[in-house]
Amino acid sequence: MSSTGGWTVSDLVNYLTQEESSLTSEDHSALKSYKIFTREGLHNEEEGNTRYRVDELYSPVPIFRRLRLPVIKWSEKSEWSDTSSGARLLYHLGLNRFPSLSQIIELCSSKDIGVQETAFKCLYSGLRSRYQDYNPEDFRDAEFIPAENDSGGSLKKPGEVYSGTQWRALGFFVVQDRYRSVPPWDQLGVRQHPPVSKILDLLEETPPRDRETARRWFAILYNHLSSMSIALLFFFPRVDILPAFSPPDLTKLSGLPIVPTGSSNTPILLPPTKCYLDQGPKPPLHAQLFIFVNFSAKANSFLGACGLKNRVSIEDIAEVLIENPERFFELAGGYEGFLVELRKIAYQSQDISNDTLHKMSCRPTLLGVCRKKTEGQSRWDYEHRFLTAQEVTIVDDVNDYQLFSDCLFNAPQEEAIERACRVNLLQLFTQSGSIGFYASLGCSYLSTVVQERCHDLHEMQDTETCLEVQSRILERLPLFIQKYTDSKPEAMIPSSSDHLKVKACKRIHVSKTLATRNVERTIDAWAIARHKGGHIELWLSKTAKRDMYEVATCLCRLLFGTNKMNAMLLLEMVLSADLNVLEKRGFLIDDQISKKHEDAYAAGSEARQKCLAGSASTTNSPQQSTLDTQPGPQLHCETPSGSSGTTPQFLSLNAADRALPKTSGASNISSDRSLTAIEHPAPVFLSRTAIPQSYIRSNVEKAIKACGSRGEISAVHAQVGQLLSSNFCMVSADVGRLRSIGESGLGPHQLLFMGELGQVNNIQVYVNEGKPRST
Repeated sequence: MSSTGGWTVSDLVNYLTQEESSLTSEDHSALKSYKIFTREGLHNEEEGNTRYRVDELYSPVPIFRRLRLPVIKWSEKSEWSDTSSGARLLYHLGLNRFPSLSQIIELCSSKDIGVQETAFKCLYSGLRSRYQDYNPEDFRDAEFIPAENDSGGSLKKPGEVYSGTQWRALGFFVVQDRYRSVPPWDQLGVRQHPPVSKILDLLEETPPRDRETARRWFAILYNHLSSMSIALLFFFPRVDILPAFSPPDLTKLSGLPIVPTGSSNTPILLPPTKCYLDQGPKPPLHAQLFIFVNFSAKANSFLGACGLKNRVSIEDIAEVLIENPERFFELAGGYEGFLVELRKIAYQSQDISNDTLHKMSCRPTLLGVCRKKTEGQSRWDYEHRFLTAQEVTIVDDVNDYQLFSDCLFNAPQEEAIERACRVNLLQLFTQSGSIGFYASLGCSYLSTVVQERCHDLHEMQDTETCLEVQSRILERLPLFIQKYTDSKPEAMIPSSSDHLKVKACKRIHVSKTLATRNVERTIDAWAIARHKGGHIELWLSKTAKRDMYEVATCLCRLLFGTNKMNAMLLLEMVLSADLNVLEKRGFLIDDQISKKHEDAYAAGSEARQKCLAGSASTTNSPQQSTLDTQPGPQLHCETPSGSSGTTPQFLSLNAADRALPKTSGASNISSDRSLTAIEHPAPVFLSRTAIPQSYIRSNVEKAIKACGSRGEISAVHAQVGQLLSSNFCMVSADVGRLRSIGESGLGPHQLLFMGELGQVNNIQVYVNEGKPRST
């Protein structure tokens, strides 16, 4: 049935409609398969004779004509109606009511603007009905979405277009304005926002080139953050609450050069982590070392999430120093200005990360100073150089520094830099407690790299000098410890002759070698000290000039492990100055001497022992025998009410001798003359009671007269106290130090007796001989 016999489609459809009740299923199948229908819009005769199956044609309505689809040719005399019997028959035979999904997508991609617009309208209007099976994944490669950007409009794939028009400012394609509010873009597969990966790619490949563009971009990206994250950005810039940007995304952004700085003609792009928020006045050095930016509140907040810093931290300063120490030194204004910044780093080193500290120690970052003297000139020249930690030495021994200052680079000699407190965090730094900043970075102390070798020491007899120096050190070392509080001793403080041995030799020849440079220097010294066994051994040269500063140097090195100038000068002054001078300078002489007097005398000298041996015969003299047999005086005094009524009793010397131990030594004598030492045991009071003042004054006056021959009172420290209101005299004695007293008139005094037993006109008197205050 290829020919209709001159019938039009309308005629044929009218006939079939009239005979529809008699048509069998075979007739319907034949009608569907036969090409007996024509289409509209064919102009030449050949095309006009072309026949089509009914399922190849569309109903003759305007929308299909605009879509340029093959429309069934219908008689102009009979208007087409979808509800007519002829239309129902044609639809039953297969006439297309609307294009298929694939056809409409293809029409949406047409280059004919009219067809494309009509097809796209047909598509989005039928998504909930005839095209409800639409799946964006099936057409992800088809370019049919009408989009536009700053360059113009075009058709794009669903994944290349975004419904949020703000993204147009960043160069992304967005849906055309005329379709913005009409179609359900999410059903078409068009996202509102680009994925983070696309934003990252855009910023990495085409970052903003000027400040205005950057301001717009960053403000848009700010709106991509949650309200909670906005409030917390500056406080917790890495907080994991961002809906669009994950922590890895922000980490990547923090390292991308997306912030334009400098002039608009030649902008310099920097990562956000290299920039700081400009909040007004800032230190001049910071303005030169760091880049400060300020776009807008929203843009700044976004950059804050990406690593823009609110302030310059000590970590940042350290990083800039590591990056270019010479430039840092120059911008800081030279050596003095650099020390100011280095001091800040030292004080706040606990806030610097381990990685940064490790870089500081391994790279030539640490400032070293070398002191040299040009030949023929008296002044020192200083060379500054940035070195690694292994090349810089910390001066902890000023004497060694004077020897080797011209061949080593040392750390700036400031306490804040050498000894800034820091908890040890680096595994390679094993010191504990308060450690030096340079030391924590691996710098060596000078005392550890100087090897000292002393030539053979042959002991010579010089008892007088050795004993005098030994006694002076034992007596005055506690005074030094009392005042020097900068650091605690690392070794035991010698308190007796068992802890400190002093020996003499003809000459002390010391060779010192700087191990790091293999440089050797030799000096002659008056004193040198070392640990030997459980004591300190101090050697004195008989040929070198006496210098207590060398003694102080030796002792400081042994006691503190270092030679600090203030410690050595203080100890040298304590060892050399007169006790009266020390007392005026705040030293507690009386307290210290009274505490150490016993130990100083017990240290004893051979000369004193000889003196004691010589005094043994004196104790057996007739006069002494008379004293031994003489009973103690009976003190007739009034007995206060409530007292026992007994008078104070004194033991006889024989009884006292049996009751008390013998003294083990005598005091040092600073003058040339020697006093005869009598080894007397002190009497012991059996009881104490009130004594009449007249009796006390009489006895005291006689005692004082016995203590003043040839100015001996300067060597006798006598103190007597009276409580006149209670008629009571308190007497105490130290029997360990006894000397005979001559007669001398000193006038009446009221004293508190503390000390020695003597006899004046058959009256027993207690007097304390203090240690002579001499140098």
